Amino acid sequence: MCRALEEWKADCKAEGKIEAKVEDIIELLEDYGEVSDELKNKIFLQNDLTLLKRWHKLAAHAGSIEEFVNQINNNI
Repeated sequence: MCRALEEWKADCKAEGKIEAKVEDIIELLEDYGEVSDELKNKIFLQNDLTLLKRWHKLAAHAGSIEEFVNQINNNI
């Protein structure tokens, strides 16, 4: 029972990190303008934390939403 609880806690912690990273990415992109629903959905559907971390860096360094989209489409 304890092992199942520990696994559940780990899953919840990972889920929280993913949600936070998604929100951070969208917040950065909103500095460039309105983020389309299509792009938001693409980001929300991603559950690979490593990839989201990469996207977060791309969003921080991109000069525009379009540049970010081009980079993530070429790096997947």
